[in-house]
Amino acid sequence: MAPSRLVRSGLRSFGRCALGAFSLGAFSLVATSAQAQTAPSPKPTGWYGSISPGAGFGYSVDIESESFEIEVDPIDPGFGLPPIVVAPIPVEPIDISVKTDTGFAISGALGYQFRDARAELELSYNRNNVSGVDTDGFGNLANASGRFDVWSLSANGYYDIPTGTAFRPYIGGGVGIARLTADDVNVGVPALGTASLDGSGISAIFQAKAGLAYDISPNASVFLGYRLQGLPGQNFTVADIENVGDVDFDANTILIHSLQLGGAWRF
Repeated sequence: MAPSRLVRSGLRSFGRCALGAFSLGAFSLVATSAQAQTAPSPKPTGWYGSISPGAGFGYSVDIESESFEIEVDPIDPGFGLPPIVVAPIPVEPIDISVKTDTGFAISGALGYQFRDARAELELSYNRNNVSGVDTDGFGNLANASGRFDVWSLSANGYYDIPTGTAFRPYIGGGVGIARLTADDVNVGVPALGTASLDGSGISAIFQAKAGLAYDISPNASVFLGYRLQGLPGQNFTVADIENVGDVDFDANTILIHSLQLGGAWRF
């Protein structure tokens, strides 16, 4: 074969090999780039803080009294006769349900983000105004005013459901302590007159949570969540009942539903 033909053949073979190598390299680069774009980056771990104002929906404070007696004033028969003493009238326990309107709620938390789990310490506050009173199932028969305030401190745990996107559904729950205060709650109870509900006690609290978070950056997110709080074992005193005095009431477990809109920052 002539030298010129040999050179041309060698150049053609080299060109085909170079083109094949270039094509393979370009394909590998595109595949690597596509994989880098589709693979979710690892979620940052570490400490975070959050704040979440929201609405605390109206709830009922269902309380049952102890047995008590209504004092009856002596009857004056006149004509200089001595007063007729009337024995106190015994009253069986009565049920009262104090209703509240939708109010204000806010929470702040400090926690630690693991990969798909979180643990935090949360401080929250709820305020709801009183809207009325039901007595022994007879409907809204009494006027009422005042409000209930709830401070709570709880330890919570969450599981963030991985989706491979910036959206992150979560579920969680916690336990802690709460202080519920009846602030200037005045009720007009039929047959008993006007009474003042007085009570400020500390009890255990439990809560369940669920919601959806959106990561706006590697270290910041916003979320919309639902929270259910349960406060068992609260006690109250209905004070200054006419002809009765003070009566102790025990409350059923109080359930408070809240909707929260907040943000979290990792640092």
